[in-house]
Amino acid sequence: MNPDAPQFREKFDTTVRRFRRIGLLFFTLSSLFVAFLLYSALDPSVPFRINGVESHDTAERVRASAFAILIPLFASFFAFCPRSILEKLFRYQFSEMEKMKKRIGVSK
Repeated sequence: MNPDAPQFREKFDTTVRRFRRIGLLFFTLSSLFVAFLLYSALDPSVPFRINGVESHDTAERVRASAFAILIPLFASFFAFCPRSILEKLFRYQFSEMEKMKKRIGVSK
C-alpha cells in the first residue's frame, strides 16, 4: 500500500484510534494494579510474599513492587504518543509489509 494513498490514510487513522484505545485501557488497568500494589506494599499489616517467603519489611515490598510502575509508563506511550511519531512508525511498518508481500508473491 502506497503511504500517500487515501487507503493508507484511512487505515492509518483506524490503526491510531485502536492503538490509543488499547493504550488507554492498558494504562487504566495497570495504574489500578500499581495503586493496589503500592497500597499493599506500604500497609505494614499485609503480608507480602517475595520468592515464597512472607515479608513485612516495607523496603523490600516497595522494591518488589517498583517494577510494576514501569507497566503504566509503557502503556502511556501507546495512549499518549504524538501522532507524528506514530505516522513514521506505521509508514515504515506498512512499507515493509508491502515489500515482504512482493518478495513472497502474495497479491492480496
